[in-house]
Amino acid sequence: MPAKGRADDWNKLANVLVQETLKVAESGEAVKRIAVMVNRVATARLVWRLLTDNASPRIWLSDACGRSTADDLNKHLEPLKSGKPREDTLRFVVSTQCLEVGADLDFDALITECASMDALLQRFGRLDRLGDFQHAIGRVVSLTGQVDGKRPDPVYGDALKQTWDWLSELGPELNFGIEAEAGEAATVAQLFKALEPSNGNPLTIVLPAAPVLLPAHLDCLVQTSPRRRPSLPSIYSSRPANVAIRMCKSCGVPI
Repeated sequence: MPAKGRADDWNKLANVLVQETLKVAESGEAVKRIAVMVNRVATARLVWRLLTDNASPRIWLSDACGRSTADDLNKHLEPLKSGKPREDTLRFVVSTQCLEVGADLDFDALITECASMDALLQRFGRLDRLGDFQHAIGRVVSLTGQVDGKRPDPVYGDALKQTWDWLSELGPELNFGIEAEAGEAATVAQLFKALEPSNGNPLTIVLPAAPVLLPAHLDCLVQTSPRRRPSLPSIYSSRPANVAIRMCKSCGVPI
């Protein structure tokens, strides 16, 4: 069941996430690497602060969505990479979607805010990544206001509610592994893959088709003198007429 709360009650959501996180940390299992993944930076910062207030000397915290350089993040996250020996230190990582893809990290436990099905599967791909822990714990958290269907989620649209409803129908305890072993019930990934498109597509985000941006287009768009208005109808074809395109480049300085 989702925790009672409005869809925009980020403080309540953060408190629920931290409560679940601390329950897992104090469960007595050999859990040492815990990830908390949320859908918004604001929620991540609230969770970060609450966990910091409840931290003990054995807890190490990393705000993966913070204003850190790549070198800083690599240094802090290095002990959590796949294949690294598990240390006795209890470690928490608070993150947004930035760790969903391309992060070769291996966690013992994952507490995640509900999202679309494709996003959740990516997040759970960081849980017991090599399959050598065998005691992994996962929790999916949501507020009632996020899944009551009154308005779509600002990030995941109706897919968040559809995903929550589908997972709730499957049962309270689910296997988010890649593939079930012989004699075991199918994993969530296998069940999702077996859905007909008409049932599976509503659980994911459907992104609008993006035009191909060629080097010549980019050169034209960034030109400032003489000012030009390039005729690139393909860029605007699936967007409103008043769409704004902004381009910037970060050279290691805050923007």
